[in-house]
Amino acid sequence: EERLASADIVVGCLPNTPKTRHLLGERELRRMKPDAVLVNVGRGSLIRTDELVRVLQDDHLLGAVLDVTEPEPLPEDHPLWAFDNVILTPHIAGPSLNHAPQTEDKIFSICCDNLRRWLAGEPLRNQVDWMCGYRQDSAK
Repeated sequence: EERLASADIVVGCLPNTPKTRHLLGERELRRMKPDAVLVNVGRGSLIRTDELVRVLQDDHLLGAVLDVTEPEPLPEDHPLWAFDNVILTPHIAGPSLNHAPQTEDKIFSICCDNLRRWLAGEPLRNQVDWMCGYRQDSAK
């Protein structure tokens, strides 16, 4: 939290977990420099959207780049659409299926390896730890 005051750009790329939900509210956003930019490419739940709108209305931030929002999709009449200093993209920050062949190859490889592991009774790769909400460790 203390680094928010010195950052030129704050990038959120966190999963949606109880610890990350609404981590950035008005208090945190106002700790950022007025000429800072907020970028969110993780989950929309990271930012309290209505509080971000208030901060932007007060011209406290230089701008925001949001690939994810809460709610998603963002309603057509939502105030975020009206800001000249907000860039909204349709949840496309991470290349995945039909976008990047190398990503598709990696997904296919992991799935095939996990099928082999499951049939052999071995631990699977990339399992989500449901207590924290994301993958903490991967089987080798």
